[in-house]
Amino acid sequence: MTLLSVDPGSSKMGYGIHDGDKLVHWGIVTPHSDRKTFNNQMNDKMQQVLWEFGPLFKKYEIDQVAWEIVPVQTMGQRDLIQSCLSTIKSLTFLNACTYVGLTPMQMKKLVTGDSKASKGEIREAVFAHFPEFPVIDQLPWDVYDGIAVGIAAKKLRLRDWWPAVSNDVTRSYSGA
Repeated sequence: MTLLSVDPGSSKMGYGIHDGDKLVHWGIVTPHSDRKTFNNQMNDKMQQVLWEFGPLFKKYEIDQVAWEIVPVQTMGQRDLIQSCLSTIKSLTFLNACTYVGLTPMQMKKLVTGDSKASKGEIREAVFAHFPEFPVIDQLPWDVYDGIAVGIAAKKLRLRDWWPAVSNDVTRSYSGA
């Protein structure tokens, strides 16, 4: 089972790819747009997210996806973040992956034991979980958060809290 974990954002999206207990790939996607109107910015960013993440699904044979749920009441860029996250969700559904969304507090609690953990505590938890992870100065916090989402999702899986989601994307929900 290969898991893609994502910390969504409008300017930085940290992620990790977990194969069992191994972290096989990690990175950051930085969607940007020089256009002025909101719709054009949103379209540009969604397209970049699709181009960056789309090939990862095939290359790493991803079959599970976990993302951090963006709180509705925070961040002025919420709509741009939601559009980038919607692109990840679309890729998830198109690739028939199981999925889970975690609130920031859930992720922090599962990874550090403290639902109000700091970014530094999350970073230390990533190093504790993956001792081989390289120490890189100035690595954006988003990368650690993206990896931590995967650690939390795997802990949910072990506790059988992972939602039972069908991979049968052909099923009809017409209400009949």
